[in-house]
Amino acid sequence: MKLYSYYRSSAAYRVRIALNLKQIEHSIEPINLLKKNIKALNTQRNNHKG
Repeated sequence: MKLYSYYRSSAAYRVRIALNLKQIEHSIEPINLLKKNIKALNTQRNNHKG
């Protein structure tokens, strides 16, 4: 599982804790929401609702 994470995000922090408690393997993909390169994440592929 790949977790896109922003270092200031408390939600991503809680998800990491839950994944570790459930012992689910995951990798963290750091992103910077303050930069204007968010479209580089290919949001259509990641968010199926568009």
